[in-house]
Amino acid sequence: MNKRWLIILLLISVAFNLAMVGSFLYLRFGRPHPPYHHRLPPPGPHPGFRDFGERWKMMDDDSTRVLRDNFQEAKRELMLELAKDPIDEAKINQIIDCSIEAQCALERGLGNKMIEFRKTMNAEEANQHFSRRLEDMQNRKDRTRRRPR
Repeated sequence: MNKRWLIILLLISVAFNLAMVGSFLYLRFGRPHPPYHHRLPPPGPHPGFRDFGERWKMMDDDSTRVLRDNFQEAKRELMLELAKDPIDEAKINQIIDCSIEAQCALERGLGNKMIEFRKTMNAEEANQHFSRRLEDMQNRKDRTRRRPR
């Protein structure tokens, strides 16, 4: 190859390398960030937000964590048993029964904590808080229904 073609290839290579570095720098530093999604509130306090602080923390105490961990462990054991090649249906049914008991205990504990939490609110706060939770549940349900199968 003669010297002229080598210089042309070198210039093309330098141009591509500069384009790559420029693209990287633009994407890393120069590109504007996308706006917040219209359904998500901006970070920080926003209108209608009430910080329940310490009252909400009682929903996630050590007893609730223990119940949640027990339920997660029962589900993990079920998945491990189902992964085995010769399945033992009696053991699987026993694990399912343990999982159901753990879930019932967790739901009962969470329900009692929610009742305690509700007792710390006045009627307006409770209506606002729990209606918002109900709306979130409905939105989640609608999203899962719209999901392609």
